[in-house]
Amino acid sequence: ITNSFLLPGRSPADSLMSISLTSRDETYHINESLFYLEDEKGVLSFEDVTKPEFSNQFVKSTNKKLNFGFNRSAFWFMFQIENMEPEINDWQLEIEDEHIDSIDFYYMNDECKWERKRYGEMYPFSQREWESRTFIIPLDLHELQIKKYYLRLRTQGTLHFDVNIHREKECLRKVIRTDTYY
Repeated sequence: ITNSFLLPGRSPADSLMSISLTSRDETYHINESLFYLEDEKGVLSFEDVTKPEFSNQFVKSTNKKLNFGFNRSAFWFMFQIENMEPEINDWQLEIEDEHIDSIDFYYMNDECKWERKRYGEMYPFSQREWESRTFIIPLDLHELQIKKYYLRLRTQGTLHFDVNIHREKECLRKVIRTDTYY
């Protein structure tokens, strides 16, 4: 994980740390590299949370396990990834909890426009890119640049999960190992 520093007068989210991916590791546990914002009423839009005045409301996660308990709030997460070896472009983002009702994943496409993909228990299983009990999102990291991502999670039960990034082969091993016995 790349270090960053906080400039005077800037919020922690302004100095967002990048998660640097290399071929040395096949899995990265990124819980402590996420910034989050609790939306108690669940009314904030993507356009709202990406405004400059919201950047100081994101809080850096310091937990190895993300646990927000039984909560009806929506939670926004923000993180940055830099693929140090763009020739390796098989990275997968995993949200490791199969009971999250709604996950909105926001990413910038090749035309520099934000797009959204939807995941979660409230969407058909057949809509997923991976047939896995957890939520696995393919990442497009074919260039040597820093990419920023946002997640919006909401559920009616408890919200406790891990966020990992895996190489495709390692992700497949994990799915086979865990889903076979589930």
